[in-house]
Amino acid sequence: MSLRKIATLLLIGVMVISFAACSKKEETSAGKSEKSAIVTPIDGTSEQKAAKGVELLEAAKIKIAQLKSYNADMGLYFEFVNNDGKKSADVKTSIKSLSDPFLKHIAIESTSDGQPIGNSQFYVEEENDEKTIFMFFQDEWYKSPVDDETLFSLLGQYDIQNITSVFLVASSNAVAAEEEEIDGVKTTKVEAIINADLLPKTLVSTGVFVASGMTTLTEDYLKGVDAMDIDYWIDDDGNIIRYTFNAGEAYQKISDNLYSKVEGTEGYEDAQKLIVNSYSIDVKMKNINSAEKFEISQEALNAKAIEDMEPVEDGLPTQE
Repeated sequence: MSLRKIATLLLIGVMVISFAACSKKEETSAGKSEKSAIVTPIDGTSEQKAAKGVELLEAAKIKIAQLKSYNADMGLYFEFVNNDGKKSADVKTSIKSLSDPFLKHIAIESTSDGQPIGNSQFYVEEENDEKTIFMFFQDEWYKSPVDDETLFSLLGQYDIQNITSVFLVASSNAVAAEEEEIDGVKTTKVEAIINADLLPKTLVSTGVFVASGMTTLTEDYLKGVDAMDIDYWIDDDGNIIRYTFNAGEAYQKISDNLYSKVEGTEGYEDAQKLIVNSYSIDVKMKNINSAEKFEISQEALNAKAIEDMEPVEDGLPTQE
């Protein structure tokens, strides 16, 4: 089995959501929101708040480019309605990242309607300018050499430094809205948007929908999408402590566009109907440039070569 195939199995196998679904023509509802107990509105005129927002986003762009190490937690919260009724699926990912030496650990846990459905783990290390990926699959560890292009295609959505930079560059209309303390860190919440002309490329290049089975998504599926709100919480040094967005409307648009491709064809009435209520991403960062060093587990170091894996049925979701 190829490296790309097994890694794809690991990444989307933890979520049993078939993207063969299409959609009903109904309104989506708003996603979940989270509020801290201590929130203080920013004083000043609209112009001053906008200037402050732009200043903070520019500082964040510099800081994210200089990032050397971090720990991050990424949450995906998916709520939808299909032919079987209301459903939910959550994916919680823990990420440790060091740059000197290069070492990453990614642990993914998923639930469906509140019940555990799977987990996976990855390590990536670099020695002598060559990278190796370690993957936990079907109770066994496997390893394989990996080049940068393949690594990005497989785990790029968990490269917090890269995807955060992409979101920052695409963001505009920034406004400093309020001050909020997160895990003891004073932050300023900056509300921004990603305009419709930039959103398709942004969502595809950051791999936002990979966890739900969209491994070959193209910008064409996002044709007609509207702008998307995105909120950042930035500390006084310009470090991003948290950011959130709800891509549910974009997901709905993808489903609508898929439905339009099959509508009127034989048997299309039997297609799975999908109403997306929320597809929210919540990223929290800590130990910025001060993350503790860690080592690859002994079990992973004893991994088998990926070429020694027995063939398995993938059961991957398809788009059509």
